[in-house]
Amino acid sequence: KLALKHHPDKNHGDDGAAADQFRLVQQAYEVLSDAQERKWYDDHRDAILAGWSTGGGGGGDDDNAAAASAMLFEVVHYMHPGCYSGYHDEKGGFYNVYTGVFENIVQCERRQSQVSIELPTEFGNSETDWSSVQLFYQTWESFA
Repeated sequence: KLALKHHPDKNHGDDGAAADQFRLVQQAYEVLSDAQERKWYDDHRDAILAGWSTGGGGGGDDDNAAAASAMLFEVVHYMHPGCYSGYHDEKGGFYNVYTGVFENIVQCERRQSQVSIELPTEFGNSETDWSSVQLFYQTWESFA
């Protein structure tokens, strides 16, 4: 019903907003249609609706658990194509968005780790050749 309501062909004069809403409906449908994705969202429904806090307390293991949850929350909204506006290098584009994501992950890891870690954050851009980003992908494929 929402797809029909927000379809750009049915919303002449408000094409931009209708297209944005239609895209969100499509993304929600994709998640709900994938059994594994739907299960993950069902399992985390209460935490998502509660708005997982990125704040911390006074230290200790509880803070580490809160930080881990906060990191999960920070990453979750980058797990679908609606988080970037296209495959370009400008603000909001795929390369700009995911460079920021990996920079934030590395910063969080450095705060949480007791050993010095070095992870590449250069995701590349629309003109980067494969040989230049191969180390990035090889490193992150084994990240846990």
